[in-house]
Amino acid sequence: MREIDFLTCRKPLKYSQRQKMVFYKQLALILGSGLSLLQGLELMEKRADKNLTNVCAELRSSLIKGHSLAEAMQEQGRFFSQLAVALTIVGEESGHLSEALRELSDYYGKQEELKAVIIKASLYPVFLLSFSTIILCFFIVFVLPILGNAYLALQVQPTGILSMLLMLQDMEAVNVELLFFIISAIIVIAVYKIKSIKEFVLSIPPICNVYHMLLELRFCKLLALMLSSGIDITRAVDLCSAALGDKNSRLRVQLFKRYLQRGMDIGKAAGGCRMFFSPMTIELITVGAATGYLPEMLEEAAKLCERDLYAKLDKLRELLAPCLLLIASLVIGTVVCSVIEPLFGLVGQM
Repeated sequence: MREIDFLTCRKPLKYSQRQKMVFYKQLALILGSGLSLLQGLELMEKRADKNLTNVCAELRSSLIKGHSLAEAMQEQGRFFSQLAVALTIVGEESGHLSEALRELSDYYGKQEELKAVIIKASLYPVFLLSFSTIILCFFIVFVLPILGNAYLALQVQPTGILSMLLMLQDMEAVNVELLFFIISAIIVIAVYKIKSIKEFVLSIPPICNVYHMLLELRFCKLLALMLSSGIDITRAVDLCSAALGDKNSRLRVQLFKRYLQRGMDIGKAAGGCRMFFSPMTIELITVGAATGYLPEMLEEAAKLCERDLYAKLDKLRELLAPCLLLIASLVIGTVVCSVIEPLFGLVGQM
């Protein structure tokens, strides 16, 4: 459930990928310029937006108390992920903190770009569906009552879909409070069942394939980032699993981790998780483990997944838009024909 501060009646702040990218990029640049960490955070606190100002202030306060940067970050779990903490620990121990922060900035930048592509791919279908719904509602609420009164004046008895629509319209006119209560109840149920609705949408085959590819892409990028920073592979897989967000995918990644803990070769371990890894990714992981270039091969696997993801998003958009247009046309056409049908009967009688 979502945490809420009942004293202020406010939900906790949610930080965007872009805010995290900007934070890590600025901090990496400041440390690379030779300033100390405290001086850098003080400088960022003066120039950052309000939300990031609070983050910088709390970090600086923890550092003044003698905590390391990783320990200070752990106290602010709402902004800093386990991934960020793990890479910061590696950066502090190796003396390459600015490089680790730059890697984090690049990662969140890529996530922001991917999010923008997905939103762009879904804009047209959502616009089409919303526009069709608005037209249908406008017709039922404003046009239908006029036509219904005209038919009654001409002593034409509505039948079929037209009679049901007029009945709904009469119910709306008589029971406004009941209608408002029903709509409110539907909205509340949808808010509380948003997780179940999301799971249902993601189970639709075309969407499921795209979502699975997105998770594989994220996993490969994260694992490459952590391995190149020197994190142990079992620890890295565990952190990647926590960052996926999907229960089934986390279980498959945990199976991959158990294979590794038993001493299995990483290529064979990936081959035992074909429900999560694509054949191309398994092949690249096997080659990377054999040649000693596993992070580079994971990066290449992420690039291939990203290319295939963009192609699938384009195909899904091309498929979804005509389907939605056809469904909207059928629904609106059926309603219009049911309304016009009595007119043809009246003309025939004349």
